[in-house]
Amino acid sequence: MYDKSIINEFDKLKFEQQKIIVHALFDKLLDDIPIKQKTISEPNAFKKYRGIAKGFWNIDAQEYINNLRNEDRF
Repeated sequence: MYDKSIINEFDKLKFEQQKIIVHALFDKLLDDIPIKQKTISEPNAFKKYRGIAKGFWNIDAQEYINNLRNEDRF
């Protein structure tokens, strides 16, 4: 599983020292995680949702915005 002597030594440290070690270990773990390189050929994740709400408002989008703007004005 893991070496308990390391944990025992860790427990002997002051909180601030423990915090430094935890941060250093966390940073090391993050550095070791491979980052997937996004390619240009990869589709935008939101493109598949484009147009799914068409007709939901039963009004043209620009007309809707214009109505909102008119409501805002006195």
